[in-house]
Amino acid sequence: MQSLGWLFDLQLQLQALSHLWDRVVVNYDQAQQLRWLTTVWPDLELEDLAPLALAAFLLGLGVITVGFVASPFRRRLSQEARWYRGYVNCLDGEARDQISRGAGVARCQEVWRLTRPAEAALACEFVDRFELRLYQNDQSVVPSSISKTLLVLRVRLAWMRLTKKR
Repeated sequence: MQSLGWLFDLQLQLQALSHLWDRVVVNYDQAQQLRWLTTVWPDLELEDLAPLALAAFLLGLGVITVGFVASPFRRRLSQEARWYRGYVNCLDGEARDQISRGAGVARCQEVWRLTRPAEAALACEFVDRFELRLYQNDQSVVPSSISKTLLVLRVRLAWMRLTKKR
């Protein structure tokens, strides 16, 4: 049941958003809104609202359209490439400077172990799972477990780096 906690939180957020929508948009008081707008924009005429509403609508429609049209043109990365990129982003600047572009995970881990052994120790589980899945084609390693391990690595590194700076 704890794994479905995010679903309950999402439901509460949607209910709050629905309540806000009902209060602001559905059950609005036009006179009150017009009073508020005239305090913000004193020379406001009711006829001025139509072009503003049309501009806001067209702007929103354009943003949505660009989002749909641009997505097929983006370069899609494989899951393995995203895992690798996430792992390399976890490296500190010193270790990242010492590896060549496209170096394997094992090489990155080796350099990281030399520069910051405490941080590199946190990444061992991710490196093991990544190598098992990608290089040894071990199908028993589930892709979601690698993603979760990378997420845990990021959180632990962030916490470690945050507590060291204090």
